[in-house]
Amino acid sequence: MRMILLLLALVPVVACSSKGPKASSRADQQVPLPIAAKSTDADRTANEGAYQFLYVPSQKSLMATHKGEWLAIAGGRVIPSNGPEPAPVKTMEEADALSRRAAPDAAHRFIFQIGEEGNVTWELGGCELANVVGNQLMALLEKGGVEMKNIGPGERMHVRINGQPAELTVTTPDEARMYLRPQVGAPGATGIAKDNFCVATGFAGTATMSAGTAAGLEMWEIPGTVRISGAVQNGDCRRARARMAWPNTSLDFVVPVAVWQR
Repeated sequence: MRMILLLLALVPVVACSSKGPKASSRADQQVPLPIAAKSTDADRTANEGAYQFLYVPSQKSLMATHKGEWLAIAGGRVIPSNGPEPAPVKTMEEADALSRRAAPDAAHRFIFQIGEEGNVTWELGGCELANVVGNQLMALLEKGGVEMKNIGPGERMHVRINGQPAELTVTTPDEARMYLRPQVGAPGATGIAKDNFCVATGFAGTATMSAGTAAGLEMWEIPGTVRISGAVQNGDCRRARARMAWPNTSLDFVVPVAVWQR
């Protein structure tokens, strides 16, 4: 049975399947699923297999007893575990540290809270750009003290730095929309503010971003896909967690995001 599971784990998993493979029984000890080569795609395939065959059989019981706690999947295994059973920890930082020690050469990981995994749908509205921020991030900005009277052409957002108002929006040749330029990076790391994000009030999520903007987030993916449903563009994105911050302010958020695969 263990050999069958190992062979099945090498078959790529379709993340957006409505049913997915049937859960199989596991061996007494959790054996890492083999990784063919040290590449992001190969690691992801092994970790998707571990998710299906080593995590999903325990998903229902974990939801009942450990919802909101954290696990990692790296190197083809669930971390931490107690024998064949996942053993969740209380914080993201714990799951991160344990997975780095267990799989130091990993090129891909899943790190997630029990209950957030799986496929979700975000309504995008009419924006055709790859980098977009939506209503969930706007709510965090407003809660953080950002002043925004309206969102639309010619409007601006401001935040106070040392008691003085500073503009948060950036000027671009596109005068019909509002743009922000946050630092984007992995949780716990200093990101780079190199790409503009269009502010879209028709977008129900936090942010979508291109694969280039999301470099490094392959180590912070969440199992499942985000189905983007918009008037102009649609598609399945990878789920990940990113740090989005503005230097010299208290605006510093770790949020789920959608990463385009194109």
